[in-house]
Amino acid sequence: MNKKLSWLPWCALATLAPLYLAIFTEWAVAATPPDGTRPWAVDFTRIPVTQSWDEAKATLESRRQAITWSIAVADLPAAFTGGEFPDLILSRLLVGYQVEEANAAVMRESTRPWGTGTNFDFLGPICKRKGDYDFALKQWMIILYRFWDQPTVLFPVTRDKILHELATEAGNYIHYKRKFCGIPIPETENHILMTETSKLLTNQLLNRERRERGLPELAAYDNDRNGMNQWMLKHLQWFMRYDFSEYNSRPYQPYAIMAILNLYDFAQDERVRTMSRNVLDYLSAKFAASSTGLRRIPAFARNLKYREIWDLFENDGESSRMLGMTGAASFLRGAKVPMQWDWSVGNAFNAVWSNYTVPDEVGDLLYRRQGNSHFLRMYHHGLEVYSREPEFLISGGGIYTKTQKWMPWQMTNDGWARPTVLIPTEGAELDAHQLVRIEGHRLRANRVNTGVAPGFASGLNPEIPELSAECQATGVRKEGAAWTFIDYTQSACTPFTPGGYGYYVAVYRAQCDTKACSRSAKHFGFFEAKSSVGLGFADFVAGTLARNGSTPFSTWKPNHYVTASGRDIEFEIFTGNKWVWPILSIDGVAQERRTWKWPLASGIAGQNEAIVADTQGLVVVHNAALGRRLVLDSTDPLQPSRRVEATR
Repeated sequence: MNKKLSWLPWCALATLAPLYLAIFTEWAVAATPPDGTRPWAVDFTRIPVTQSWDEAKATLESRRQAITWSIAVADLPAAFTGGEFPDLILSRLLVGYQVEEANAAVMRESTRPWGTGTNFDFLGPICKRKGDYDFALKQWMIILYRFWDQPTVLFPVTRDKILHELATEAGNYIHYKRKFCGIPIPETENHILMTETSKLLTNQLLNRERRERGLPELAAYDNDRNGMNQWMLKHLQWFMRYDFSEYNSRPYQPYAIMAILNLYDFAQDERVRTMSRNVLDYLSAKFAASSTGLRRIPAFARNLKYREIWDLFENDGESSRMLGMTGAASFLRGAKVPMQWDWSVGNAFNAVWSNYTVPDEVGDLLYRRQGNSHFLRMYHHGLEVYSREPEFLISGGGIYTKTQKWMPWQMTNDGWARPTVLIPTEGAELDAHQLVRIEGHRLRANRVNTGVAPGFASGLNPEIPELSAECQATGVRKEGAAWTFIDYTQSACTPFTPGGYGYYVAVYRAQCDTKACSRSAKHFGFFEAKSSVGLGFADFVAGTLARNGSTPFSTWKPNHYVTASGRDIEFEIFTGNKWVWPILSIDGVAQERRTWKWPLASGIAGQNEAIVADTQGLVVVHNAALGRRLVLDSTDPLQPSRRVEATR
């Protein structure tokens, strides 16, 4: 080396040393868990709680880090036995924490795949089948795609093991059924999605690896030539036409969504990405229409063990996903440990790292109070009905549906009706027992909790929550044996919301008057909720009684109720058929009661429509306050599209 030039490397090192130090320091800080981090828990006293959609978008990174670190600090199990294991690996790689240990854990001999598809152990050791590997499979896809070109994070030997040993699905064979005791049984919806989306993505990587090694691509892994892209487009279109058979599922809807997020993030075919986004946008819009403050309690399909849980948040994976995406955590004031989110944090993990973002037209609806009123009816594998006003949401409880009609007993995959609940917009209540509700038929399988009209709900077993003595003294008025009026503007009646809910409620609750009713319930009745804006409580009580106080309500004939807004609602308590809507007419306009004639989503005349969807794949999301609508067009499964249109 020329001695005159020997000083150059040292000079360069001295010049770049501060940069190296800065990079190393930043990495070292990033690889150190923030103070107070607890496994699988997010502390909203340490990160922003958002009050608007703009704030939600601006603070995503803080939530992303908090969620990821809460998973990264959890202990790695000694053996790979469940779907959380790849989450623990992925979280460490994302924040640069214990990277070598994470790679080493993947490389263990015990880290090996087992059977995809549904786990089967209902008969004990008889025909027992270990399944559910696809929960992990979809996570291996994220690790491969995010760190494919980062050998210092995902080591080459680790990448190779995941792709060739742990990614067990490739090609184009669709697993519609799995064998149990030698009998082919239809596979469940979420397992099909997790398995087949992972298969499509694995195909892409296998051919990518071949290209990078200078080898020709194989037709078996070409998703256009083997038909996987076309199959996926048609499969996803089904959800845009008929919703999910596991609608609002506990806990499986998030697994289906995570699989679709993977497609949106990593599919090479732009059509598959567009169709994936359409499905995600539809589900986001549905969540916005069926929730308030991220809390909801709709009818759902599977799992049986959740059918009697009354929590408005804890057992809804979609609520957890949206909490991660929005940070709208004000309702956690009413949690057991206020402002601590320590359940189902993992449901938000994939969502906050995905490239998918909730459309502004939908995100605005998640926060908007004024100008956000609508009525929504949905017919799919079950029934859903919602009435929203700025101050509250009435969430219909739906009906019970059987997945396998030939089975003589209730199955875990069945659809479950919930109570119809009046949920305050500003409240922090997390348990439906704390709210005005209609519980429905005493037998779960006979519940018909769909009698919802704008600001109104009717049915069997209406219930009033336990109220404090102070509330009963100053905020409750009883008239006769059946009428109860509650002033929910009083803080004494809203323990978690000092400013009150901003509405009044009239509840009619009478003893059953027929044998059919007595066999089903103790009481029947209805409730009306009305904003307190421009209306005093005494006037609300007097007006309600003047319009309806002398009306003989019954379970054996149609009834008329006139609301504080002047609407005449004609309804029945018993319809004789759960697929017949209990609402006969509104303001003298006969309603289509045959729910099987409803489209996927619709409103009613004179009320804003949140979502309108036919059964051909066209879904339109309306945001009247913004004067825009989001059009998700999947009518041609091979050419999906989306656009935003002005409505004023």
